[in-house]
Amino acid sequence: MQEIPNRDGLPPHRYLTFQYAGNNNPDQTAKFLQGTSNNSWVDANRLLRPSSMVNNNQLTAINAKAKDFWAKGKLHDCLVAQFQESHSVVIEIYHLDGKEMS
Repeated sequence: MQEIPNRDGLPPHRYLTFQYAGNNNPDQTAKFLQGTSNNSWVDANRLLRPSSMVNNNQLTAINAKAKDFWAKGKLHDCLVAQFQESHSVVIEIYHLDGKEMS
C-alpha cells in the first residue's frame, strides 16, 4: 500500500479496512462491497473522494480500473475493483450520522 505523504490538518477519523490477505472468503467480501442498488451503504451522498484531498496527496491512490469506475459514478464496481486488484480497500470515516469522529 502506498504511503500518504501529507496527513496534516485532517479532522478526526476512523478506518474501515477490507483486506484480501488472510480473508477466509474474499468472494463474500467482494459481494458485500458490490451490494445492491436497493440496499447499500455505498452511495454518492455517503461515499466521497474529494478532489482537493486527492490533489493534496491526502488520500491513497486507487488502481486504474477502480479510478475509471469512480469517474463513471459506479461506486460499487470501484470498491470491488480496488479489493480484487489491489487486495485492499480502506475507507476513512470522518462523519457518522452527521457527527464528526472523535
